[in-house]
Amino acid sequence: VRDSYAETQHREKRDTANSVTVPVFVRKGDRVNEFYSLTQCARFFNVDRSSITARLNNGKELNGWTFMTSLSDQ
Repeated sequence: VRDSYAETQHREKRDTANSVTVPVFVRKGDRVNEFYSLTQCARFFNVDRSSITARLNNGKELNGWTFMTSLSDQ
């Protein structure tokens, strides 16, 4: 049985007209990872894009990782 929600949850490309790529930086201790899009970051953490967006807006951590849109946000 296929779950249509699970299949569309992590899209390869957004189909919206004004879609803009948002780079995301994540920090845990001295380690910093860079993702070129919200979707790429969400896929890495196995969560929905809205979870990443929420953490960028509210500053809450996910499994010890802090989310930023630039390295100067530290």
